Amino acid sequence: MQISFYGPALIASVSYFFSTLFVTFFKLPTKITFFYFSMRSVVAVSILACILIALMNMLENRVSRTFAITTTVIKMIPIFALILFGLFFGKTGATGSAISVLSEQVDKGNFGVAVLSTLFAYDGWVIISNLGGEIKNAQKNLPRAVTIGIFIVLLAYMGVSFGVFSSLPGKEIVSLGDHAPFHIMQEAFGSLGGRLMDIGVMISVIGTLNSKILSFPRVVFEMADHGQLPFSSFFHTLGKKSKTPNYATAFEILIAALLLNAFSSSQDLSDWLVFVSFLFYLLTFVAVFILRHQLKRKPHFAAPLHPLFPILAIAGTLFIEISTIVNALNDSTREQLFGITISLLIVALGIPLYYLRKSYKL
Repeated sequence: MQISFYGPALIASVSYFFSTLFVTFFKLPTKITFFYFSMRSVVAVSILACILIALMNMLENRVSRTFAITTTVIKMIPIFALILFGLFFGKTGATGSAISVLSEQVDKGNFGVAVLSTLFAYDGWVIISNLGGEIKNAQKNLPRAVTIGIFIVLLAYMGVSFGVFSSLPGKEIVSLGDHAPFHIMQEAFGSLGGRLMDIGVMISVIGTLNSKILSFPRVVFEMADHGQLPFSSFFHTLGKKSKTPNYATAFEILIAALLLNAFSSSQDLSDWLVFVSFLFYLLTFVAVFILRHQLKRKPHFAAPLHPLFPILAIAGTLFIEISTIVNALNDSTREQLFGITISLLIVALGIPLYYLRKSYKL
């Protein structure tokens, strides 16, 4: 699931969002033509961004590490600016209207679908675990990174939401959509502020793209290390100098490029990949009960307040997944249902692939 759809779709979705900002910022034409071959500018820039970041990740790890730290520091600047402006200068107070809109959506059964979209922002805790083999003292530092990372992201998103809701009326937030933060920065600091916000967000997104391209090829490499893929010896090859999984990286970028050409919406891809991944999270939450029951001796993993958290996780996941399916069935365009079906079919390709590898020992 991670190497065939989730990882490439995540890379494609993030690169598409970056490309949308880039094309708008530099006012590029709608289409780019290379000799007799024409492609939408957004898709072309997305694929180019993926290739350039992938090439950077084929260098020594310290290069991508330095890039990740730099972009993380820069991305916090516009976030803090937006939070501070809403805290000290925001006078609108759209929070009340937001709550009334929320209650209406709960009545309509759309709340679970809305939550599905927001979960895309918090899914990075899974990404870091792919790098566990390369983290010093992973048993101590990995849980610490996951806990602190989620807490910082939670505070940042709550702060940004507060800044936006404090600075604009509810109807204007809805009409502006993703452009609401840019509008606020422009109102606060003039056209220069809006441009700086654009640049800050682009740097933030390209930093996110770097973390995805750094992480997911490690899953391919690890599966190849255990002989779980066809042509495992090929995907298990590391760069001679960089010691990075270059063939695995190229494989993930290739699938991401195919998804970028097949689907035209970053939002759709992000919704579908979260839907599919949460099916596997559901299996993981259920497995907590199975493993703790089957293991005769003390389990290898801690589960504080067991079984409270696994039960809450299962209930929340079922609510989101069922809401998404119901919404997809009620959608007259059938686009959501089509995307969910296609994404599940892509993941299901792993079944014949497994038997192919097992039978022919590829």
